[in-house]
Amino acid sequence: MATILIDSTIKQTNQEALLTAEELFDAGDLGRGELVVGRFIQMPPPGYIHGRVETRISQALANYEDQFETGYVAGGEVGIVIKRNPDTVRAADVLFISKERFEQSGWQKGYLEVAPEIVVEVMSPSDRWSEVRRKLDEYFSINVLQVWVAEPETKSVYVYYDKGRKIIRLTENDILTSEAILPEFSLPVEKIFKGLS
Repeated sequence: MATILIDSTIKQTNQEALLTAEELFDAGDLGRGELVVGRFIQMPPPGYIHGRVETRISQALANYEDQFETGYVAGGEVGIVIKRNPDTVRAADVLFISKERFEQSGWQKGYLEVAPEIVVEVMSPSDRWSEVRRKLDEYFSINVLQVWVAEPETKSVYVYYDKGRKIIRLTENDILTSEAILPEFSLPVEKIFKGLS
């Protein structure tokens, strides 16, 4: 018998029940994780380095948002609905969504139902590239335009675009830009990893 948490009550079933995005959002106490084809996959909390890199990128994007006001930045494992029936909800470390796209769904209580233009994923030591590539495919399937993968171990940022068919690797001597989506945005890669040995 499987035990699942729905609407803050425990229910018993003879077969594995699949959660919807709405049930996951309302469940509350499941901990950090993602919904993959209706199944909740728990993930450990990220470490300090992951959090620091995530904050540095969020801060740069938030400064851009304040200056140009063309969209919105969100961070901290933001849920994005990838597909329905059964539902998949991925947790983005950081995202940027234009005002134009955001207005398609508006302010919602639950997870983001419209694809952001940019998703940022920060690699943790426990992350596997095979799982990251699966997430990339899912993001591009809903029309995310770019995915930035920050890898603290090598102090590199990989920019995936053109539905994931093209990749640029940036190192500490390079500058992260995104002229088509964020005109005038500029972030030296060394600043992303500042303070990390």
